[in-house]
Amino acid sequence: MLPIDLIALPYQITLKDNRSLQGTLVAIDDQLNLLMANVSEQTGPHSRHLGLVSVPKKTIASILVDKSEYAKANRYRQQDS
Repeated sequence: MLPIDLIALPYQITLKDNRSLQGTLVAIDDQLNLLMANVSEQTGPHSRHLGLVSVPKKTIASILVDKSEYAKANRYRQQDS
């Protein structure tokens, strides 16, 4: 699997300061910083819409992708091969 295979999937990213970001991965740069679209930020009970967000690698504690979305994208890519 290549990094390009991870683009356009929905992710939940937990930052080291305990904020949570949910959005769609748009790009990954050479330093593994992420660019995400349609991002919502969750801080405790509060949430807000941020839109397009750059997430520096050094701020990321964990990254989660929905298994069913990942499997669906993987099946689609295999059909194109």
